[in-house]
Amino acid sequence: QHNALHKLPNLPLLINSYHCSRYNTNTGRLTEKMFNDVFQTIRKFI
Repeated sequence: QHNALHKLPNLPLLINSYHCSRYNTNTGRLTEKMFNDVFQTIRKFI
């Protein structure tokens, strides 16, 4: 699931993102907004 958070014991937070491949962007699986949203999420934790 895109932009999902996973808290792992004794490890850094893991945040999912779909790969920014041509297939994912052309099919709309990953939009520019979705990609930017992942970085907004990451910024909340650093």
